[in-house]
Amino acid sequence: MTDTTQFQAATFAAAKETFGKFAGQNFKTVDEVAAFGKANLDAYLKAGSTIAKGLEELTRAVATYSQTNVTASVDATKALFGAKTIREVADLQNDYAKKAFDSLVTETTKLGELSVRVANEAIEPLNARVSAVVETFSKPAVAA
Repeated sequence: MTDTTQFQAATFAAAKETFGKFAGQNFKTVDEVAAFGKANLDAYLKAGSTIAKGLEELTRAVATYSQTNVTASVDATKALFGAKTIREVADLQNDYAKKAFDSLVTETTKLGELSVRVANEAIEPLNARVSAVVETFSKPAVAA
């Protein structure tokens, strides 16, 4: 057996022994291990569901903004075609540009806030599980 193979075998054996002691201290039955794993899976599923719902909400918000923007653009174009003077065209264009910019700033702010809210809601169940894992695994292991 080579030195590398011996080292790997010794490392694996030590890790297995340490985990065995640790698991014996923290999990008394197979049911506890299964419940612990299920709670982790539930947290991931809840986070995934929250993200999916959040993306759906973001998509709806972007679609609504896009539709509103297209409608405003069509209305502005119609108004431009009805203008009688260059000054009126410039005023209409200036007004449209200002409204479009204000709308963009407002909508991007809303989308940013929505994104942060969704991210925070999605991370909550994962944070709760991390806390539970830290609490469970920070218990001192019983000496063999």
